[in-house]
Amino acid sequence: MTSYEAIMRAVNPAFPPTGEQRLVIESDAPAILVVAGAGSGKTATMANRIAYHVARGVVRPDEVLGLTFTRKAAGELALRVESSLAAVRRAGLMPAAPE
Repeated sequence: MTSYEAIMRAVNPAFPPTGEQRLVIESDAPAILVVAGAGSGKTATMANRIAYHVARGVVRPDEVLGLTFTRKAAGELALRVESSLAAVRRAGLMPAAPE
């Protein structure tokens, strides 16, 4: 099983998540509400959480729903998730697709 550290290094090696963000990313809860101020890393944390759980084979990308309050935030989240999943793929950490 791929480690948290390996996945986060692949996704964004320059800015590792904080301890609080790590708790959100690694949580096995099926849904989490993340409330924090502007610029606190909510979007990055959501994208990292999705990449983490996809890389570990817990969910497939098409099984994830990320909700935000604005269309602008939704667009930014979609771009970051796409980028995070691409980084996981490039690092060879994406599980094989089921047949």
